Amino acid sequence: MSAPSHHNKTGNPERPSNFYDRKFLAVDHRSAHYTQSPYFPMWAVIADRISREGFENILDIGCGPGQFAAMLFDQGVPSYTGLDFSLVATVKGQKACPDYSFICADIRADNSLEDGNYDCVVMLEFLEHVEDEIDVLRRIKPGATLLGSVPNFPAFSHVRHFKNCDEVTERYAKLFQSFTVREMMWKDYGSKFFVIQAVM
Repeated sequence: MSAPSHHNKTGNPERPSNFYDRKFLAVDHRSAHYTQSPYFPMWAVIADRISREGFENILDIGCGPGQFAAMLFDQGVPSYTGLDFSLVATVKGQKACPDYSFICADIRADNSLEDGNYDCVVMLEFLEHVEDEIDVLRRIKPGATLLGSVPNFPAFSHVRHFKNCDEVTERYAKLFQSFTVREMMWKDYGSKFFVIQAVM
């Protein structure tokens, strides 16, 4: 009997920053107000957890064009740093939220996880896009909380996806002091997100 699969490899390579630049330049939901985004229900869950836990210093890895940041700003989160390797995303983010900080960098070549001032790291729809996401997660500061999500569906830019909460737990729980994952339906056709909350 073979060992259980930790995740479903898609065979897709990582996509370069200019792939995401093109996506963020497109006139679609990535340019809409956060309430009009198809990701809004998941963002609302994450924003609620940030509020309930009282997190004040957010580091958002793979932040995109500032929609989630704008939601946190409207919620009154005092300190936020968004990091994305798409220059288009970070320029849009800074324009959308001038009171927050945005960094254009690849987190694997940046020291924000080691040197940043944060009590919560957000990684929404980031982990499935990079091959070495385990190495990234290991760099989260001890005691900091991770709020993140991964999908159950393949996509052109996904290097992996997960069938269920057990697969997510099997891949990531061992890295953290505490780890929970909850399933959340998304759109239709059986698409789901797995919402992660963990403490390093």
